[in-house]
Amino acid sequence: MKLSHIHVQRLDDDACPGRFKRLAHLQRIKRVYWTGSVAVLDLPCIAVFAPRSISSACLLKAYGMLDAMAEAPVTFAGGWHSATERDILERLLGKGARVIFAAARGIEHCNPPRDLGEHVSGERVLIFSRWGPRVSRPIRENALKRNAAVVALSDAVFVPHAVPGTQTFKTACTAVRGGKPVATVADAANEALVAAGTAARDSGSIGAWLATVTSKGDSADG
Repeated sequence: MKLSHIHVQRLDDDACPGRFKRLAHLQRIKRVYWTGSVAVLDLPCIAVFAPRSISSACLLKAYGMLDAMAEAPVTFAGGWHSATERDILERLLGKGARVIFAAARGIEHCNPPRDLGEHVSGERVLIFSRWGPRVSRPIRENALKRNAAVVALSDAVFVPHAVPGTQTFKTACTAVRGGKPVATVADAANEALVAAGTAARDSGSIGAWLATVTSKGDSADG
Protein backbone atom coordinates (compact mmCIF):
# COMPACT_ATOMS: atom_id res chain seq x y z
CA MET A 1 0.00 0.00 0.00
CA LYS A 2 1.47 3.35 -1.03
CA LEU A 3 0.97 6.06 1.60
CA SER A 4 -0.21 9.50 0.56
CA HIS A 5 -1.24 12.83 2.11
CA ILE A 6 2.10 13.13 3.88
CA HIS A 7 2.51 16.22 6.05
CA VAL A 8 5.72 17.93 7.18
CA GLN A 9 5.70 19.30 10.73
CA ARG A 10 8.43 21.58 12.06
CA LEU A 11 9.03 20.97 15.76
CA ASP A 12 9.61 24.65 16.51
CA ASP A 13 6.19 25.58 15.13
CA ASP A 14 3.78 26.83 17.81
CA ALA A 15 1.08 24.65 16.24
CA CYS A 16 3.18 21.49 16.55
CA PRO A 17 1.51 18.82 18.73
CA GLY A 18 3.13 18.75 22.16
CA ARG A 19 4.00 15.09 21.95
CA PHE A 20 5.95 15.64 18.73
CA LYS A 21 7.87 18.44 20.46
CA ARG A 22 9.33 15.84 22.81
CA LEU A 23 11.47 14.74 19.88
CA ALA A 24 13.21 18.10 19.60
CA HIS A 25 15.90 17.12 22.12
CA LEU A 26 16.98 14.18 19.98
CA GLN A 27 19.98 14.84 17.77
CA ARG A 28 19.25 16.61 14.49
CA ILE A 29 15.47 16.32 14.63
CA LYS A 30 13.90 19.56 13.41
CA ARG A 31 10.83 18.16 11.68
CA VAL A 32 8.74 15.03 11.36
CA TYR A 33 6.77 13.60 8.47
CA TRP A 34 3.37 12.09 9.15
CA THR A 35 0.13 10.77 7.74
CA GLY A 36 -3.03 9.61 9.44
CA SER A 37 -4.56 11.11 12.57
CA VAL A 38 -2.57 13.32 14.97
CA ALA A 39 -5.55 13.06 17.34
CA VAL A 40 -4.03 9.84 18.70
CA LEU A 41 -1.23 11.99 20.15
CA ASP A 42 -3.69 13.54 22.60
CA LEU A 43 -4.04 10.30 24.57
CA PRO A 44 -1.54 8.73 26.98
CA CYS A 45 0.93 6.71 24.96
CA ILE A 46 2.39 3.27 25.68
CA ALA A 47 5.43 2.14 23.69
CA VAL A 48 5.60 -1.57 22.87
CA PHE A 49 8.83 -3.44 22.11
CA ALA A 50 8.93 -7.22 21.74
CA PRO A 51 11.62 -9.67 20.58
CA ARG A 52 11.31 -12.14 17.75
CA SER A 53 11.72 -15.04 20.15
CA ILE A 54 9.26 -15.40 23.04
CA SER A 55 7.71 -18.45 24.66
CA SER A 56 4.08 -19.16 23.90
CA ALA A 57 3.28 -19.04 27.62
CA CYS A 58 4.81 -15.59 28.01
CA LEU A 59 3.14 -14.34 24.84
CA LEU A 60 -0.28 -15.51 26.00
CA LYS A 61 0.21 -13.61 29.27
CA ALA A 62 1.24 -10.54 27.27
CA TYR A 63 -1.89 -10.79 25.14
CA GLY A 64 -4.03 -10.77 28.25
CA MET A 65 -2.26 -7.66 29.52
CA LEU A 66 -2.52 -5.89 26.16
CA ASP A 67 -6.22 -6.74 25.93
CA ALA A 68 -6.72 -5.12 29.34
CA MET A 69 -4.75 -2.01 28.36
CA ALA A 70 -6.60 -1.73 25.04
CA GLU A 71 -9.82 -1.13 26.98
CA ALA A 72 -8.36 2.13 28.33
CA PRO A 73 -8.20 5.43 26.39
CA VAL A 74 -4.55 5.10 25.38
CA THR A 75 -2.46 4.94 22.22
CA PHE A 76 0.12 2.23 21.53
CA ALA A 77 3.34 3.19 19.74
CA GLY A 78 6.12 1.15 18.17
CA GLY A 79 8.18 0.32 15.16
CA TRP A 80 6.18 -2.90 14.85
CA HIS A 81 9.10 -4.59 13.15
CA SER A 82 9.60 -8.03 14.70
CA ALA A 83 7.18 -10.86 13.97
CA THR A 84 6.02 -10.72 17.59
CA GLU A 85 5.37 -6.99 17.34
CA ARG A 86 3.41 -7.49 14.11
CA ASP A 87 1.23 -10.10 15.84
CA ILE A 88 0.66 -7.69 18.73
CA LEU A 89 -0.19 -4.88 16.31
CA GLU A 90 -2.75 -7.04 14.53
CA ARG A 91 -4.33 -7.96 17.85
CA LEU A 92 -4.49 -4.34 19.02
CA LEU A 93 -6.09 -3.19 15.79
CA GLY A 94 -8.61 -5.98 16.12
CA LYS A 95 -9.46 -4.66 19.59
CA GLY A 96 -10.09 -1.18 18.18
CA ALA A 97 -6.97 0.33 19.74
CA ARG A 98 -5.29 3.52 18.57
CA VAL A 99 -1.82 2.99 17.18
CA ILE A 100 1.28 4.97 16.20
CA PHE A 101 3.58 3.39 13.62
CA ALA A 102 7.11 4.85 13.67
CA ALA A 103 9.05 4.27 10.46
CA ALA A 104 12.81 3.78 10.12
CA ARG A 105 12.86 5.43 6.69
CA GLY A 106 10.88 7.96 4.69
CA ILE A 107 7.14 7.33 4.82
CA GLU A 108 6.97 7.23 1.03
CA HIS A 109 9.06 4.06 1.10
CA CYS A 110 7.17 2.32 3.91
CA ASN A 111 5.16 -0.81 3.48
CA PRO A 112 3.00 -0.93 6.61
CA PRO A 113 1.00 -4.03 7.50
CA ARG A 114 -2.18 -4.23 5.47
CA ASP A 115 -4.41 -4.03 8.54
CA LEU A 116 -2.66 -0.84 9.60
CA GLY A 117 -2.83 0.80 6.19
CA GLU A 118 -6.56 0.25 6.03
CA HIS A 119 -7.02 2.49 9.08
CA VAL A 120 -4.77 5.40 8.05
CA SER A 121 -7.68 7.37 6.63
CA GLY A 122 -9.60 7.05 9.90
CA GLU A 123 -9.01 8.37 13.41
CA ARG A 124 -7.12 5.43 14.92
CA VAL A 125 -3.71 5.37 13.22
CA LEU A 126 -0.78 7.75 12.89
CA ILE A 127 2.31 6.91 10.83
CA PHE A 128 5.33 9.15 11.29
CA SER A 129 9.03 9.32 10.52
CA ARG A 130 11.91 11.59 11.40
CA TRP A 131 13.25 11.00 7.87
CA GLY A 132 12.14 12.47 4.58
CA PRO A 133 11.84 10.88 1.14
CA ARG A 134 15.62 10.73 0.59
CA VAL A 135 15.93 7.94 3.16
CA SER A 136 14.63 4.82 1.44
CA ARG A 137 16.36 2.00 3.32
CA PRO A 138 15.69 0.99 6.96
CA ILE A 139 19.30 0.54 8.12
CA ARG A 140 20.10 -0.62 11.67
CA GLU A 141 21.27 2.82 12.81
CA ASN A 142 17.96 4.33 11.77
CA ALA A 143 16.03 1.55 13.50
CA LEU A 144 17.80 2.40 16.77
CA LYS A 145 17.02 6.10 16.33
CA ARG A 146 13.43 5.20 15.50
CA ASN A 147 13.15 3.25 18.76
CA ALA A 148 14.58 6.20 20.69
CA ALA A 149 11.92 8.43 19.14
CA VAL A 150 9.17 5.99 20.14
CA VAL A 151 10.39 6.01 23.76
CA ALA A 152 10.60 9.81 23.75
CA LEU A 153 7.01 10.10 22.50
CA SER A 154 5.63 7.70 25.07
CA ASP A 155 4.59 8.02 28.69
CA ALA A 156 5.46 4.42 29.56
CA VAL A 157 6.85 1.27 27.96
CA PHE A 158 5.65 -2.33 27.80
CA VAL A 159 8.19 -5.08 27.05
CA PRO A 160 6.61 -8.57 27.22
CA HIS A 161 9.99 -10.30 27.28
CA ALA A 162 13.67 -9.64 26.65
CA VAL A 163 16.96 -11.29 27.52
CA PRO A 164 20.19 -9.50 28.40
CA GLY A 165 22.33 -8.53 25.43
CA THR A 166 19.44 -8.13 23.00
CA GLN A 167 18.36 -4.80 21.57
CA THR A 168 14.94 -5.14 23.17
CA PHE A 169 16.56 -5.52 26.59
CA LYS A 170 18.84 -2.53 25.94
CA THR A 171 15.85 -0.42 24.90
CA ALA A 172 14.02 -1.33 28.11
CA CYS A 173 17.04 -0.47 30.24
CA THR A 174 17.52 2.86 28.45
CA ALA A 175 13.87 3.72 29.10
CA VAL A 176 14.26 2.84 32.81
CA ARG A 177 17.38 5.01 33.11
CA GLY A 178 15.51 7.83 31.41
CA GLY A 179 12.80 7.71 34.04
CA LYS A 180 10.10 6.02 31.98
CA PRO A 181 7.87 3.49 33.75
CA VAL A 182 8.47 0.09 32.14
CA ALA A 183 6.34 -3.01 32.67
CA THR A 184 6.91 -6.62 31.68
CA VAL A 185 5.12 -9.93 32.01
CA ALA A 186 5.34 -11.52 35.45
CA ASP A 187 7.22 -14.63 34.42
CA ALA A 188 10.39 -16.39 35.56
CA ALA A 189 11.87 -15.74 32.11
CA ASN A 190 11.86 -12.01 32.87
CA GLU A 191 13.91 -12.01 36.06
CA ALA A 192 16.69 -10.01 34.39
CA LEU A 193 14.24 -7.35 33.22
CA VAL A 194 12.81 -7.02 36.72
CA ALA A 195 16.31 -6.78 38.19
CA ALA A 196 17.00 -3.96 35.71
CA GLY A 197 14.08 -1.94 37.06
CA THR A 198 10.98 -2.99 35.14
CA ALA A 199 7.71 -3.72 36.92
CA ALA A 200 6.44 -7.32 36.70
CA ARG A 201 2.68 -7.31 36.13
CA ASP A 202 -0.09 -9.65 34.97
CA SER A 203 -3.50 -9.14 33.39
CA GLY A 204 -5.01 -8.52 36.82
CA SER A 205 -2.55 -5.83 37.90
CA ILE A 206 -1.62 -4.11 34.63
CA GLY A 207 -4.69 -1.87 34.84
CA ALA A 208 -3.51 -0.30 38.11
CA TRP A 209 -0.02 0.20 36.65
CA LEU A 210 -1.50 1.82 33.56
CA ALA A 211 -3.69 4.15 35.63
CA THR A 212 -0.66 5.26 37.63
CA VAL A 213 1.62 5.99 34.68
CA THR A 214 -1.05 7.80 32.66
CA SER A 215 -2.37 10.05 35.44
CA LYS A 216 0.43 12.61 35.43
CA GLY A 217 -1.48 15.59 34.11
CA ASP A 218 -1.66 16.37 30.42
CA SER A 219 0.35 13.55 28.87
CA ALA A 220 0.38 15.28 25.50
CA ASP A 221 2.30 18.28 26.94
CA GLY A 222 -0.30 20.76 25.92
